[in-house]
Amino acid sequence: FGKYLLVLFQQFGIFSKAVHWKEKRGRKPAYFPKALPAALATLALNQLKKLDRLNLHRKEIALLYAKALRLPEREGIFLRFPVLHPNAHEIIRKFWKQNILIGDWYTSPIAPSDTLEESVGYQKGSCPVAERLSSMTLNLPTHIRISRKNAENIISLLNHYGS
Repeated sequence: FGKYLLVLFQQFGIFSKAVHWKEKRGRKPAYFPKALPAALATLALNQLKKLDRLNLHRKEIALLYAKALRLPEREGIFLRFPVLHPNAHEIIRKFWKQNILIGDWYTSPIAPSDTLEESVGYQKGSCPVAERLSSMTLNLPTHIRISRKNAENIISLLNHYGS
């Protein structure tokens, strides 16, 4: 329900999209730069107060994924935990059917994927490694609403679908 509400609010201009269509065409939206309204600035400051706790959670979930999937531990804080698999996009669709949002970001060397590549100066074939890896990448969630139990369920399904 939340997704539908978000789309509806975006269509009525109540919420903006994460990436404006002009940005996807290599242009700057007219509203850049703008000051943050006071209410959003307050919200941002409150979120910053939680940053250490949120980052620690992301690190813990990423470590759980790395250990369970027998991947090397990686430094950093993962907004999304990338995993390579030759059937990544098939696995993503299977998870979506079970209402589990596994990310399909980075399906192209240029993100978001509907960005006009030529408008940002990208030429197909100029980054073959990035093109190959983008076809094999899925992203596991690390956000605060992913509990340890959620992560273990994701790992179990990934082991099931990924074999």
